[in-house]
Amino acid sequence: METANQRRRVRRGWSQWQSAADGYYKDFYVRCPEYLSALPEQYQLDIANSLRGMRQYNEIPLKILEAEAMVGGGEAMDEILKSLFGREQNPEYSYLTYQEFLDACHLTEENLNLA
Repeated sequence: METANQRRRVRRGWSQWQSAADGYYKDFYVRCPEYLSALPEQYQLDIANSLRGMRQYNEIPLKILEAEAMVGGGEAMDEILKSLFGREQNPEYSYLTYQEFLDACHLTEENLNLA
């Protein structure tokens, strides 16, 4: 059972994540990727790494919260995550893919499009 403090922390985190994601979607190189490819390779890598970090630490938590609401709440999401992380892993590829997460939630990429 969630406590009031946990809900406040999630709302505060959500606000920070949403603000960062909004900035990401407004980023020039996200909106106009053809200009990114015109830059020298090192600049492309630096910008791509920065954008990847933003997505990993801000966009993905928002998508998980959205998925949680779509699958029926925290307890349902806990069961989905338990099944995903309790599965037998392939030693050659032990990562959880975004598609595996979507499949487990019975969602599509379009369901979680934040832009």
